[in-house]
Amino acid sequence: ESLYYEAMELINAGLKLDVNSPMEAVEYYQRGSDLVSEALELETDEEAADRYQRTLDMAEERIRYITRTNNRLQTDSQLRLKLSQGNLGVLDDETSSQPGSEASPRATVGRQPSYARRATRNYFSPEQPELLPPRLREAVESFGDAFQLLARRFGFQQESVRCQQEHLMLLLANTASHQGFQRALSSVHAKLVSAYRQWSSALGVEPACARATDVHNSRMTDVVLLLLIWGEASNLRHMPECLCYLFHAMRLELRAAASSPHRALSRPPGWFLSRVVAPLYRAVRKCMHTKKGSGDLESHTSRPNYDDANEFFWSTRCLDYVYHDAPADETLGAA
Repeated sequence: ESLYYEAMELINAGLKLDVNSPMEAVEYYQRGSDLVSEALELETDEEAADRYQRTLDMAEERIRYITRTNNRLQTDSQLRLKLSQGNLGVLDDETSSQPGSEASPRATVGRQPSYARRATRNYFSPEQPELLPPRLREAVESFGDAFQLLARRFGFQQESVRCQQEHLMLLLANTASHQGFQRALSSVHAKLVSAYRQWSSALGVEPACARATDVHNSRMTDVVLLLLIWGEASNLRHMPECLCYLFHAMRLELRAAASSPHRALSRPPGWFLSRVVAPLYRAVRKCMHTKKGSGDLESHTSRPNYDDANEFFWSTRCLDYVYHDAPADETLGAA
């Protein structure tokens, strides 16, 4: 438990800086989180592991909250929009940071740097559709409230949601440029769910995705969910069948929620990353770092890799697990 205690010292140091020096606190939270993750991978006691996970979730949530409120995490389009509107305040380094001190003559609050003055319009912000060219605006309007509903249901991060909104907007607009907008969604949907349909067929399960003849909203939900999963999957992208499994399980949850309104959950931003992606990654990482009796790592030919872990999701055994309850590392390693 020495790693965990060392991590808690860092996290507690961050808590003391949280209000007055939030970005400095983030550095302590990040270092503490790294140590907690390391301790979690080595811990064999379930009760202790659960405590470590709760600590890790708390630290990661503080990091997300501080970076959001301090406007340090932005998509490219948000930054360009902020620059084009002249809302990026700039204070020269010569300005004294002491309370009550006067700024030097060169310091001008609100003065724009040269690259900001050159930015005149943001063409890629779904948040301001009235500024978009017609084809991009039509793509954004076709989203409906799919992004908002899925982000709330599964706790996707706000910054990731914005990135995937831009991604899908451009994908639909580009496809519509040579197929027409009526066929664009059908084409994009067919391509994105093709691997999932093959996976479902191989496992002998009924696909949970919409059919080609289903209504627009169902197909849009499929596309948005696939992109949001992919956007936060990190190293799990090396395991495409794992992503198919996640989509399948989450799409079934959506169907169950639609038939039972009282089951309409709302999860906080970051839930998908901390409760789904991170535990799966840690389980995979642990089985990839098997050691000999001497304590040295096994050779790369003797220990499991991403492909070996991915084989687990080619089996119907994966359907026995709840998607936010990662399979044990020995299960993945034995796949």
